[in-house]
Amino acid sequence: MRSARTAKHIIIGLLLLGILLVGGWYFLYPYSLGSRISASEPLSLSVNITGVTVTGKDTVDTVTYEFQPDTQEYKALVSLLNDYDYHRSFLTLLPLEDYTPESNTTTFQLQSTDSQYLLTDKGGFSAEPVSGGKSLVYAIGYLGSGKAEQLTAELQALLKSCTPVETHDDTEMGTT
Repeated sequence: MRSARTAKHIIIGLLLLGILLVGGWYFLYPYSLGSRISASEPLSLSVNITGVTVTGKDTVDTVTYEFQPDTQEYKALVSLLNDYDYHRSFLTLLPLEDYTPESNTTTFQLQSTDSQYLLTDKGGFSAEPVSGGKSLVYAIGYLGSGKAEQLTAELQALLKSCTPVETHDDTEMGTT
């Protein structure tokens, strides 16, 4: 009787350990940001800086850049993205209709022919088909937003050598 109970506890313990290992692998396995980019299609990158004015109005400053395959800028962008990883988070399990980052955030919207990706300096990363559909939200870095802040700083440094194709400043009339 006692050995049956011990065997039952061992089996339950091994089952729980297996669940923890599979769950850990599912959430913590890293994927390269650059792996989502095709090396043969043009990319559009919009930098959106949101904030609030001293009078309480929401602001969004947007600068858009175009990257063509086989250019130095394109190769530098893909190389930079290859240096960073993302992983699943609990939000990945919940496909969202729309992923909206919080205010006072720098957001990089990278768009290819069939997909668009949203990177934030707060650690969020979302992927969504251009034709519409659910957004899947991932995380950059494992502890806090340090890796995401480092990535956005490197992206901003890279963009200083690029020429924007469009600039837009927008101030909302409402207050926060």
